[in-house]
Amino acid sequence: MEFNERDKKIIIDHGLSIEEVNRQIEILRKGMNYIELIRPATINNGIIELDDIKKNYYKNKFEKDQYFYTIEKFVPASGAATRMFKALYQYLDKYDNAKPSTSGLEWFFNNIQKFAFFDDLQKALSDRGYTYDQAINEKKYDMIVRLVLDNDGLGFSNKPKALLPFHKYDNGYRASLEEHIIEGLHYAKDNNGVNIHFTISPEHLDMFNELLNKILIHYEKQYKSKINISYSFQKPSTDTVALYKDNLELVRDESGNIIFRPGGHGALIENLNDLSSKIIFIKNIDNVVPDDKKADTIEYKKILGGLLMDVVEQVQAFLTILDDANVSEGELDSILNYCKNEWQQPIAEYVYSLDKMEKIDYLYSLLNRPIRVAGMVRNVGDPGGGPFIIIDDNGEESLQIIESAQVSMNDPEQKNIWISSTHFNPVDIVCYTYNYKGEKFDLLDYIMENTYFITEKTYKGTEILALEHPGLWNGAMGYWLTIFAEVPLSTFNPVKELKDLLKPAHL
Repeated sequence: MEFNERDKKIIIDHGLSIEEVNRQIEILRKGMNYIELIRPATINNGIIELDDIKKNYYKNKFEKDQYFYTIEKFVPASGAATRMFKALYQYLDKYDNAKPSTSGLEWFFNNIQKFAFFDDLQKALSDRGYTYDQAINEKKYDMIVRLVLDNDGLGFSNKPKALLPFHKYDNGYRASLEEHIIEGLHYAKDNNGVNIHFTISPEHLDMFNELLNKILIHYEKQYKSKINISYSFQKPSTDTVALYKDNLELVRDESGNIIFRPGGHGALIENLNDLSSKIIFIKNIDNVVPDDKKADTIEYKKILGGLLMDVVEQVQAFLTILDDANVSEGELDSILNYCKNEWQQPIAEYVYSLDKMEKIDYLYSLLNRPIRVAGMVRNVGDPGGGPFIIIDDNGEESLQIIESAQVSMNDPEQKNIWISSTHFNPVDIVCYTYNYKGEKFDLLDYIMENTYFITEKTYKGTEILALEHPGLWNGAMGYWLTIFAEVPLSTFNPVKELKDLLKPAHL
């Protein structure tokens, strides 16, 4: 596509290149590139089942060896809380102070005192001359809802999910960010202290710092540990263009300037790539629980961390053997069998019939990559991605985390494979980003580029096609060495809607 000089300047100033924008336009005009599923990853066919012996071994290994590594926790935390309060927004839009039973908000008012923010809500009401009971008796439902959402009240409509009160304690409440810090104190720890990295939006930086300035000294004293918090922002250079759906032309503003949109959480692979720690835990901001329910989460973080350490040691040993010209056919087959049986790698039968040099090349390609160990929970119907085996661009079977949007549900065979999946991706991942020589991988070299997402949005009332980069734990890690291990459902307690905070895991 030809651009005028103003377009070129806007593109360059945004940190993008003309070639990249043209690539994005071509992708949007081509349309969604669906993944071909071969089969779901299941126990002993892509997913490791951890028995008590293995769990104890890996947990003990992590606790014994963690101070030999640099360790960090990576939490995408830029997301707004809009979806959490969807029911409250709908109430304000449609029901105009109607009774809760009429509007579908009966659950909210029946349980409002259970929410961690109730004391703050009472104070906001008091500032307006009301007690909560008075407001209810006078049917001030609309006022109560607005106080939760609006800036002259609690202001939740303009806060990131990371800073919302999630759990109530005797001495107050904790935001989800605080719960991540407390959780991280038990495993995201090395000789430098506890290390947690949050990706946030620039407009929320002051709010993050305000909370951290209140709590960090207290937690460092309580847990006798240094807490190192770092931030990064999603880079403008990872933004993408959009096209109008009807004519596939670039979306522009009233002045004719190209509109750029955030490129989805897959853009955060660049933020992850900038971290120098050797072991990195990844977890979503809303998947946290109160202290009395953290035990399983902490235990399985250590188990997955120990499993990763074991994999790293084996990979380094195998690659050292492969570097030796005297490696035997028997040793090569033993390595293949180990990868297939211990790590559940989908190695095709033809590989065993390759000649010696071809086997070395195959194994070197399989093993000399960034490594991720991803926990998988039993599928109980939650929306989202899951573990599957696909054919990658190299023609090899590959373990991947796939989202439903990547699958052509109009294809009966693909749909059947999708619905036969036994496990779900809770985003419970631990990574190793260095090679066996101690050199850091460039993670941008291991993205499966054809796994982008195209979504339909609106811009000023007009339908547009928006492009998202391959998801962070989807195609952005598409060419990593991937190992799936089953973890219990008790480790997965996300808060997608306000109602989720009323589930037993959060009370």
